Amino acid sequence: MKKWRSYLVELMVIILGITLSFLVNEWRTNIGNRNIEKDSLQTIYENLQVDTARLIHGEKMIKKFDGYYGSFLNDSILVKEDSVTFFLATLRTYSIFVKTDIGYRELQESGNTRLIKNRDLRYKLIELYTSFYRIAEEWNEIDKQFVMEEMIPYFNNHFPFLQDYGPEMKKTEFRALLKDDVFLNLVAHNQKFKQLSGVMYKQSLDAATELLELLENELDISQK
Repeated sequence: MKKWRSYLVELMVIILGITLSFLVNEWRTNIGNRNIEKDSLQTIYENLQVDTARLIHGEKMIKKFDGYYGSFLNDSILVKEDSVTFFLATLRTYSIFVKTDIGYRELQESGNTRLIKNRDLRYKLIELYTSFYRIAEEWNEIDKQFVMEEMIPYFNNHFPFLQDYGPEMKKTEFRALLKDDVFLNLVAHNQKFKQLSGVMYKQSLDAATELLELLENELDISQK
C-alpha cells in the first residue's frame, strides 16, 4: 500500500512538473509574441509617419496643379509669360506615392499578423495596405501611363524645345498651340487623372491618420 502511495506521489509530482513546464513555456511564448507585436507596431507607426508626410505633400501638389489646369481651361490667356514654362512642365509630370511598408511586410513574411490582438487595428492595417494604398498606386500608374504615352509624345511632336517658353507667348502660332482642341483635351484628361489620384491620396491619408491614432493607443497600453 505504501508503495502505491509512493508511486502516486511521484506520478503527481511528474504531472505537476510537466504542467508547470507547459505553463512556463506558454508564458514565455506569450511574452515573446507580445514583444514581436510591439516591435512590429512600432515600425509600422514610424512608417506611417513617413507616409502621411508624403501624402500631405502629394495632395498639396495635386491641388496646385489642378488649379493651374482649371484656370487654363477656363481661359488659356490667363497663363502668363513668367509662368507658362512651369505650367507646361506640370503637364509632363505624373503623380507618384511610394509607400513605406517595411513593418507591414515583416509582419506578412513572418506570418505574425495574427499576433495583433486588437481586431479593429488589424483590420484597418490590412485595409490600408491592401485597399487604399493599392488603389492610390493604380491611379498613379494610370496618370503615369497617360503622361508617358500621350502627353510627352504630343509635346515632342508639336512644341519646340526651349528652356523658357515665356517669350513664345508673344507669338501667334505658339498661342494657337495652347488653344488647339487636341491640346485642350489632353490638359482636361491630365487634370482628371490628377484629381482622381488626389482623391485617393486624401482617402489614404485619412485612413493612415486613423491608424496612427489606434497605434498610439495600442503602444501606450503595451508600455504600461
